Amino acid sequence: MRPYLNSSGRIFLIRFMFAMGKQVMCEQKDMAQTLKENYAAGGVDYIKEYNPAKQTFKTVSKANLKLYFDWDTEAMEELKKLRLC
Repeated sequence: MRPYLNSSGRIFLIRFMFAMGKQVMCEQKDMAQTLKENYAAGGVDYIKEYNPAKQTFKTVSKANLKLYFDWDTEAMEELKKLRLC
């Protein structure tokens, strides 16, 4: 049986380059803080979104990142620094 994640919002899995496979999970509201805290690790390899119906993670496109974070100025600035938006 696979573990099931439960959240009221979107959950993202972020993998950082040059950090020996470091992966961090965060909710949508915590994206800016997570990127700030882990930026020293290097760039971002990928950002994936959790699909609770399938219990899997799927890579998020740049267009969807813009759509998800257009209201969050701080997160958008961090994503632009990493050239993800």
